[in-house]
Amino acid sequence: MNTQANIEAHRRPGERLSEAAMRMADAMAGSDLPEAEKTPTVSELAKPKKPIGKGGRKKAASPKATEPNKERQPKGLRAAIIKVLGDAKEPMTSKEIWDEINRRRLQKTSGKTPWATVAATCYTHDEFKVVGKGKFALKK
Repeated sequence: MNTQANIEAHRRPGERLSEAAMRMADAMAGSDLPEAEKTPTVSELAKPKKPIGKGGRKKAASPKATEPNKERQPKGLRAAIIKVLGDAKEPMTSKEIWDEINRRRLQKTSGKTPWATVAATCYTHDEFKVVGKGKFALKK
């Protein structure tokens, strides 16, 4: 008997299939094990740990704009690219632009290929021009 047929056979009247599956998974989790060795049940994993709302998450402290010797952070990737290319003496590749943005800490990311995002931004906005294969500069 396959899993879905087994769930269907043990389903209570009016119970949704997902509820029956969670109940069966809870039963198979092993209630005879000591508390430390128990595997969390599906319904325990589905419960939210902490409600998000007032006081749920704390905001990160923002850096003070008046701190001395701090470069003012541009807002957004496009502004960071403009700043880097404006300071550059020659055209740069998207990888070089990203490395400089990251070195100066002008922009944060959690993406895997931020230089691809830099290239896409440079190709799609009018402030930038393509100079050679994959090299970008600011339009004057």
